[in-house]
Amino acid sequence: MPPAMSPDATDATDVPDGPDTPDGPSAPTSIEIARSDVENLLSRFHVRLTDGDGSSTEHDVTVSRAEWERFGTGYRTPEELVEASFRFLLEREAKEQILAAFDLGQISRYFPSYPHDIVTPG
Repeated sequence: MPPAMSPDATDATDVPDGPDTPDGPSAPTSIEIARSDVENLLSRFHVRLTDGDGSSTEHDVTVSRAEWERFGTGYRTPEELVEASFRFLLEREAKEQILAAFDLGQISRYFPSYPHDIVTPG
């Protein structure tokens, strides 16, 4: 099993059932994304994940121009790519296991299928 990823318009969406818990499927997780900074070659996003029970985690994600060009095929905006990436992660681990800050390209170190799965939106 691979190691977990632990340690200005806002979009919010719900992710259908996350990883199952011993009590059954977990409640949908809301994803809120706010672009916090834009530079020439880098965009930063603040992401808040909130479960149905009100518990939440916050994450800071950077997307370089190279990562956007590599993974952004099929997405209209970097925000859509970030959202899809968090959906990908939430299908594989609990929100508490996702790193608090990371570059989008780091996901493939933990989940080798990420580059293929993310450029082929489902």
